[in-house]
Amino acid sequence: MTVLSDGAEIMKRLPKVLPQPTAHIIDWFHIAMKIQSLQQIADHVARWRGGGSSEMAKVGADVRSLKWKLWHGQTDRALEQLETMTNEFAKLREGGNLPATRLLHLAHPLLTYIRLNKGAIINYGARIDQVDALRRRWPSPR
Repeated sequence: MTVLSDGAEIMKRLPKVLPQPTAHIIDWFHIAMKIQSLQQIADHVARWRGGGSSEMAKVGADVRSLKWKLWHGQTDRALEQLETMTNEFAKLREGGNLPATRLLHLAHPLLTYIRLNKGAIINYGARIDQVDALRRRWPSPR
């Protein structure tokens, strides 16, 4: 049995009271929604400044890389990258970069969320491949 959740504490405890084996997995939707805000700001600022903002273009690439790492269950690498990004946002904010302030306010909760749910973030890409393999073996309804 698998428990999908948004990371709520009560859902983390649920697998302990259910028949074993039971796993707790963070639903990808909740991770993606937290990342999407960062991506939207970086993309918007890069377009607004006519593509001339190499800082925001780099942020956009970093966010896409972060999302890829999380999708593939590479939480340690994702945490390292997000910590680096957060430090870069703080430096940009000190230089008067207003979008960096908003990015920093979004990155801190994401960093906390990933740290708290690290054990429930899986390789979603591989999991989809497993589900597809099961679907192919299961007889289709007529």
